[in-house]
Amino acid sequence: MSGICRVCGCTWNTPCYTHKEGNCWWIDEAQTICSHCYYGFTEPSLEDGIKENGIQSGNHSSGGRK
Repeated sequence: MSGICRVCGCTWNTPCYTHKEGNCWWIDEAQTICSHCYYGFTEPSLEDGIKENGIQSGNHSSGGRK
């Protein structure tokens, strides 16, 4: 479908975003794949980052470290 990324489902109104690259843009004229999916511009989600750092939801008393 035109205007929706076939990989991640982003749209012009709800683009992908990374701190380094900013918002995504369309790679193809048919607007079926965004730049972030095409080039692999990704960063871990906040939830994934929390899991990788060993921080458990609701456990803030230890200063966020295990």
